[in-house]
Amino acid sequence: MIEPARQKRLVETELLYASYGYKPLNILLTTLGTLIVGRMLFEIFPPMEIIAWIAALLFCQLWGGIECLAFRHANPGPDAIGRWQWIFFIQTAASGAAWSLGPTLLISQNSGADSAFFVGTLMSVASVAMFSVAKQRSAMVAMMVTTFLPPIIAYWNTGGAFELRIAIVLFCGMVAAIAVGVFFNSSVRKMLEAQMRTNTMLNTALGAVVGINSMGQIIRWSRHAEVVFGWTLQEVSGRSFEASIVPERLNADTANISQLLVDCLAGNQNRKYELIAVRKDSREFPIELVLTGHETVNGLEFTAFVADISERKQAAAVIEESERRFRTLIEWVPEAIAVHSNDIILYVNAAAVRLFGAASAQDLLGTSAKDRIHADFHHTIPDRSAGLNKLGATAPQVEAKFLRLDGVTIDIEVEAIVINYDQSLATLASIRDISERKRAQEEIQDLAFRDPLTRLPNRRLLLDRIKHAVASSSRSERYAAIMFIDLDKFKSLNDYYGHNIGDLLLQEVAQRLIACVRDVDTVARLGGDEFIVILEGLSSQLDEAATQAEVIARKILSALSTLFHLNGIAYRGSASIGITLFTDYEGTVDEVLNRADLAMYQAKAAGRNTLSFFDPELQTALVKRLALETELRDAIQNEEFIVYYQAQVVDNKYLSGAEALVRWNHPQRGIVAPAEFIAVAEESGVILALGRWVLRTVCAQLAYWSTQPEMANLTIAVNVSASQLRQPLFVAEVLATVRDTGANPRRLKLELTETELVYDIEDVVTKMTQFKAAGVRLSLDDFGTGYSSLSYLKRLPLDELKIDQGFIKNILNDGIDAAISSMVITLAKSMGLGVMAEGVETEAQRQHLALQGCNSCQGFLFSHPLPLAEFEKFAARKVQEISAHASA
Repeated sequence: MIEPARQKRLVETELLYASYGYKPLNILLTTLGTLIVGRMLFEIFPPMEIIAWIAALLFCQLWGGIECLAFRHANPGPDAIGRWQWIFFIQTAASGAAWSLGPTLLISQNSGADSAFFVGTLMSVASVAMFSVAKQRSAMVAMMVTTFLPPIIAYWNTGGAFELRIAIVLFCGMVAAIAVGVFFNSSVRKMLEAQMRTNTMLNTALGAVVGINSMGQIIRWSRHAEVVFGWTLQEVSGRSFEASIVPERLNADTANISQLLVDCLAGNQNRKYELIAVRKDSREFPIELVLTGHETVNGLEFTAFVADISERKQAAAVIEESERRFRTLIEWVPEAIAVHSNDIILYVNAAAVRLFGAASAQDLLGTSAKDRIHADFHHTIPDRSAGLNKLGATAPQVEAKFLRLDGVTIDIEVEAIVINYDQSLATLASIRDISERKRAQEEIQDLAFRDPLTRLPNRRLLLDRIKHAVASSSRSERYAAIMFIDLDKFKSLNDYYGHNIGDLLLQEVAQRLIACVRDVDTVARLGGDEFIVILEGLSSQLDEAATQAEVIARKILSALSTLFHLNGIAYRGSASIGITLFTDYEGTVDEVLNRADLAMYQAKAAGRNTLSFFDPELQTALVKRLALETELRDAIQNEEFIVYYQAQVVDNKYLSGAEALVRWNHPQRGIVAPAEFIAVAEESGVILALGRWVLRTVCAQLAYWSTQPEMANLTIAVNVSASQLRQPLFVAEVLATVRDTGANPRRLKLELTETELVYDIEDVVTKMTQFKAAGVRLSLDDFGTGYSSLSYLKRLPLDELKIDQGFIKNILNDGIDAAISSMVITLAKSMGLGVMAEGVETEAQRQHLALQGCNSCQGFLFSHPLPLAEFEKFAARKVQEISAHASA
């Protein structure tokens, strides 16, 4: 729709263009009239005054002509017509003033007959001028006033009886002319507004709308008409509607357009006609035509509303054909169709016979539809009780359980519509067997909420079950418990035997967990080797609830430590269980899971294969751990770490090298031992950056010591973490550091622990071989504490085995520790490897090891870990002692 302000501007624009359209004719008539009147008055009044008057009139006409040409050149739009309305107003008022100039100047010289002549002349001019400028109301009023008012005043002031009558006649003429002009202007405006509304409707109509003049020519053409017929307005404007759109040759049985226009004027408006029309591409198609007639500014016009009824005709033909074929086709449709009324089956097609499991249609006709539907779904049967009581009424699609005649129950989907069957209303039901679809939906639902490996609830369903347990616990005021179960050393099994064996273990664990809990409890797989058990309905007393949860947890521990038989592999595992109890819990699901997770980590820290209940102190420890992790990252950036060196001695006197041990020089706490931060560094990944820094520091120190005679032959051992060893570019990084710092690779010793070797032995062997080829020495630290295996030990290009200090501590009073130490020494010698004992604190321990053949030691007996400057002093003293002993 056009806004009112916009429509008003459009109307004003149309009126202004119409006014300027009449202006050339008005100028011509006025000029001729001026010359004729001037010639007639030339002999009556003084020539100079007549000539001046005529000159004023002709000047105004010349002004108007120039103005008209300028307007046509400017061709202003709706937003620029204000200026031109003022120009038109001024020129029109000036023309009226020019016409009144003659009578005003010549009144004193005229006679009664001359005055009458002037009055007639002014009245004629006013009549012509009023209609020519009435489309501009203000201009028309200004012209009437400037034409009539001066002579009215002049005659009135003369004072004679005759002159007074002339003034009155002129005044009445002015008023009449203005009134007629205003009425004419109002009528024109209304017609323009109606025409604009028509044009708006024309362009926004959904159907094709065509404007036709009284000659049958096209004058308007809606956008939809362009779509229907393919012609644009420019292509059809002015052409005959009948010849272009509905040729007579195609509509011989229907009256032509001229006759239809006559009928429309005779009162048959809005009558519908079906005709054959032609598109631009010469294709013929049926249309429905409705005609209306109306008066416009331009005279009588007609509006034709045209609808393309091709689809309707086709649809009618299809419906007619479908009704004819209905009973034939319905027998062969693959979908079951049944017609019933008042619950009695009246008709079934062949597909319905098969769906019902019947031998023939006769087995079903006359029987009850409800007998086939499960009682729980009787309300879904579409019949009149469901509102199907009028022709064409439809029932919503429903699903139901359906009992076949052979006793098999299936899922069906039913849609229904009311039809006319044998002259009465009946319900036609379309029935589909959706048993397969329902099974597929259930499978999809199962996949969305079940772990595909163990068929246990997955994380998504688990979170929903926890929410239910929290709500249920709050209502019943009885405790519930969450158990977080993590399989111990599962990754080692997975890596050593492969994922297939790991998957078999997870499936077996799932079955054992289910067997350990009640039916009301939930067992879920969180992911990886992590399982969750939800226990509901425990005691309302905390102690009793804890005891109940512990009993089930220990039952689970026992079940998971029993031998597993996995595709021919016997495996004995264990698990760590964290337990949290809650009732009237107000926290989030993630928070309650985190509590159980924290308790599980506490169980692992306690040695695995055990259980632990959540303690708020665990949460405090977690907060501290996170803070420590942040501090560690800042410490790397701030270079707060330093390297200590612990001496490695041969035969109790020769200094062979040192082990590099990192310390944290904390700004507030001072020197912090690695036991307090290495584990967190490993878990958080900070160990990678820390390891690079230690390695570069050690290599730089080796390069410097190579220039000092008393230090040049020393080695430095650096511990390598599992995280570092698993980095794909670890070897390249180490060798690049050795090369960049100028260190001798033969003075660098990398110490690996046994636990690092079980993850990917092939990768470890490859990397160690590369180190060996570059001259870097390799030592196996803490030998005997991990998963010792001679089968892979012999493949490793080692230089040295280190006996763990745990065996050295009790070597003098524990026969087993002494035997293990002796075995390691014998093994190393038999493999041609060096052997070093760490943690030697007493001379008796050193002598015992020497008797067994181990002469390389490290421990407090010789030196504590020392800062660089102190270690260098210690090394200098050792050199001096050896020199003094040699001199003696």
